[in-house]
Amino acid sequence: MGRAQRLFRRPEIHLIFVQDAQTGASTAIPAGAIQEGDLLIQGHSPHPAKVVKVQTVRRKGIYAPLTYDGQFLAN
Repeated sequence: MGRAQRLFRRPEIHLIFVQDAQTGASTAIPAGAIQEGDLLIQGHSPHPAKVVKVQTVRRKGIYAPLTYDGQFLAN
């Protein structure tokens, strides 16, 4: 049996740490730049999780709004 697949949802500008498959170095990239095959760092786990599918989900409403400059105006 293979590893269990988990769903991971984040806003496109949320920073995610990925591991370079060649060097093992980790770097933070926007969630919107994640691609199939990327290796995601999993907290304290020594094993990264491989991305098997990327899908965009759009929903109505505001869920923990993230902004580039920290400003948010609601009416």
